[in-house]
Amino acid sequence: MKRSFKSEGSKLINHRSSRRVLILIGALGAAAVGFVSVAMAQQPGGARQQLSATVGDPGTIASSIINQLGSGRVNSMTLQGSTASVVGTASDAGAETARTLWYEAVAGVAFAQQVQATTLTRTVVDGAGNVIDTEQDRLTVGGLSSSLPTSAGNLTSGLADRALGVNANVGTIRYIPLIGGTAEVVIQPNSPASFVKSAGENVGSILGPMSANNGAYLVTVVGSNGSPLLVLGNVPALGGDAGQGIGWQAPGVQSDAMWGAYLPTKRSG
Repeated sequence: MKRSFKSEGSKLINHRSSRRVLILIGALGAAAVGFVSVAMAQQPGGARQQLSATVGDPGTIASSIINQLGSGRVNSMTLQGSTASVVGTASDAGAETARTLWYEAVAGVAFAQQVQATTLTRTVVDGAGNVIDTEQDRLTVGGLSSSLPTSAGNLTSGLADRALGVNANVGTIRYIPLIGGTAEVVIQPNSPASFVKSAGENVGSILGPMSANNGAYLVTVVGSNGSPLLVLGNVPALGGDAGQGIGWQAPGVQSDAMWGAYLPTKRSG
């Protein structure tokens, strides 16, 4: 399925089981010492439990999952037949769309697990409600764990140390207690160009437990001015047993973490 965007120059790819498009993550790396700021998404009352697999009211389940997501990127989730639909917002058609698609996927897979949906539709709109991107994928949620998710502490243990080991710093971590426990990590390298060029190994060295057992993760690499240079993520159960990765790289950026990317075209109309 070819996707189009409103602005040219950005690169956004999906890694589907049916496509020869890969996000390449290297081996885990060494440890050092560092500082991490963690933003935790919690259920009401502070509980961090994953929803049970019991089917209930879709509206109530959607509201709870969006609350746990802890991000304004996802606006709504609904169920129509066996299709779960998620709508989210992004400020641009590049990095922000990639990040919103990942948040929508995490929320949508968690929602589907509760309402027994077999297909997920994700729609990204801008602030005016104009559609930037739409994705539809089949779901394979049977393999997801129904146990309590990995805690923020266990999931991010040693993260800052591993980042320093590849000459980078961890800016923020947004922990999400859904689909086994996941997080978005913002990384700021000391030498952004060289880090991104070898991001396959560098990001793989940083991820640690987050990438274990095909776990969900999102890594946003930013430059010295805080602007995104590279976005890499993964969500299990989406698009097949292998799950789905998502990647974006800024115009002019070259990274070994992705191949098979394409230049988007402007959406007509």
